[in-house]
Amino acid sequence: MTALVLGHKNPDTDSIVSALSATYLYRARGIDAVSGAQGDPSPETAFVLKRFGLKAPEVVHSVEGREVYLVDYSDLAQAPDDFPKCRLLGIIDHHKLGDVTSDYPLECWIQPVGCSNTIVKLMYDYYKVEVPKDIAGAMLCAILSDTVLFRSPTCTPTDIRAAKELAAIAGVDDIEALGIEMFKAGIELGLKAYYKSSPEHIRIDSYSEMNMATMNKDHYLVMYDTIPGGTGYLSKLYDTEEFTTLLQYAYEKIHECTCQWEGKDGCYHCILTYGNQYKRDSFSREYADSLFEQLISHAKSWETLPGSVGTISQSGVAEDSELELKFVNALKVIARNNNWEFEKIPDVNTYRY
Repeated sequence: MTALVLGHKNPDTDSIVSALSATYLYRARGIDAVSGAQGDPSPETAFVLKRFGLKAPEVVHSVEGREVYLVDYSDLAQAPDDFPKCRLLGIIDHHKLGDVTSDYPLECWIQPVGCSNTIVKLMYDYYKVEVPKDIAGAMLCAILSDTVLFRSPTCTPTDIRAAKELAAIAGVDDIEALGIEMFKAGIELGLKAYYKSSPEHIRIDSYSEMNMATMNKDHYLVMYDTIPGGTGYLSKLYDTEEFTTLLQYAYEKIHECTCQWEGKDGCYHCILTYGNQYKRDSFSREYADSLFEQLISHAKSWETLPGSVGTISQSGVAEDSELELKFVNALKVIARNNNWEFEKIPDVNTYRY
């Protein structure tokens, strides 16, 4: 009997890709297996499959009378309704142990890591099976998705090591560049919609630093005003509700772009710009759509990282710029010469003198 390798309901990238990667491994071990999914791929997953030339698993809602391997879950609530009528052969998962049971011994691979595909990579290594280039690329994307580009608290050194090894196999030189560049393009799109203009003096650059509180390297996209002293454009965005509004604008522009109805996966009305023209072959409107949808769905959980750039002054104004310091010093001289009092008073998101 052909065994079914099946992910959970409402499948994400890890669920679908782990079904594909595990199926290849089972077949390499001489096990007759086929992959399945309990739903169609999300835009993010569809982009990953398209990028690496993989076909989505068949959608399966019934497993009665079948032999089944579970990937990325072990909870009955996430299994097909008739799951008790199948024979469970094994589990690959990185979540807590669920409530599925079996009348037979199982092959279980359950590890406290950030992604099921990390475990599948460990299995490939254990059985000394070479990971195909296309599957390696998809597994890499699944790890990046589940660990949120290695920033999730569930991410482990094992995930990072697996991702680097898979990137080498897939021929991916810069693991994080794709997600970061598309996020940057989306933010620029959101800025234009938020300010109802194109603020050319606002720049966005990538930045990384050692977080002395966590002793981990933090990665950022930093928005800054290039005009000395600042224009005040960014001060409102220190409010997480305002920044979420900007992200919502970006998501709507990407999600509703008509290029998707023209057979295109991105255009100059959404994520393509003159600045990213040399990287556009790697850009995808569908992937950016999924990325910003995830950000919006977690908008209520913003946090400030201790010991990081999140601790800087939240005025949105560069008070240490040379031009502004000269202006303030000139005011102090005028006040002193006229015996006036000179005082710096905190105001809403700024200071006044």
